[in-house]
Amino acid sequence: MNGNALDFFHTLAKKDGIEPDVVKFSKSNDFSAFDMDFVKPYLGCSVDWLDVGAGTGLLINGLHQKVRNIVAIEPVEEFSNFIVKAENVSVINETHSGYIEKYADMPFELITCFGFIQYLNTQEALDFYKKFYPLLKENGKFIVKNQFGVQGDVVVDTFSEALQSVYYSEYRTLEHEKKLMAEAGFKNFEVVDIYPPECSKWDNTHYFAIVAEK
Repeated sequence: MNGNALDFFHTLAKKDGIEPDVVKFSKSNDFSAFDMDFVKPYLGCSVDWLDVGAGTGLLINGLHQKVRNIVAIEPVEEFSNFIVKAENVSVINETHSGYIEKYADMPFELITCFGFIQYLNTQEALDFYKKFYPLLKENGKFIVKNQFGVQGDVVVDTFSEALQSVYYSEYRTLEHEKKLMAEAGFKNFEVVDIYPPECSKWDNTHYFAIVAEK
C-alpha cells in the first residue's frame, strides 16, 4: 500500500482518537446511508462479502445481518475497533497485500472497496486488481467507490500541517480506472453516479461507483 497514505491514517488515528460515526476524516464525509442503500441489492443470505479498507465499519455495521459472512480488511486497528462484533464478521488488521499473503483462501460473491483505491497509485492499483480478481467468484460483483478525476487524473501529494504527515491520493478518471480493472480481467462495467451533486465538493473530482464482474 502507498506508504504515505498509510502513514497519514496511522497518524490521524493516534492524534485525536476516532469516533464510531466518523469515516476517517469527519462526520461531513459520512455518506454511509447512501452506501448501504446502494450495496443492499447485492447482498443475500448465501453471500460471502470481502470489504477492503473497511475503516470504522459504517458499511458493515448496518448490513452484516444480510449476508452469510464478511471479511473486513482494515490496516489501522484504531478504526477497526468500531466494527461490529458478530459471528459472521472477521476483521483482518493487515494491508491488502498482507491479507493476500497470509489469509486469502476463499472466493467471494461480493468485494467492495469504498474510499480506498484512491490511496494507491496507478501501478499499485493495477497490482491490487490483479491480486483480488481471483478472489471473486464467477459472476460475482466487484464494487469500487471513491472520487474520480473529471477532466484528467488528479494527484494530491502534500504535507498536512495539522497532522504533520504527508497525504497522498490519486483520483484517476473513470476510463483510466476501468482500463486498469479490465487489464486485470474484470468486465461488464456499470458506472453509477452514487451521491447527490453537493457531495462532490471539488470541480476536478466527482464521486462514482464502478460495478464490475468476473
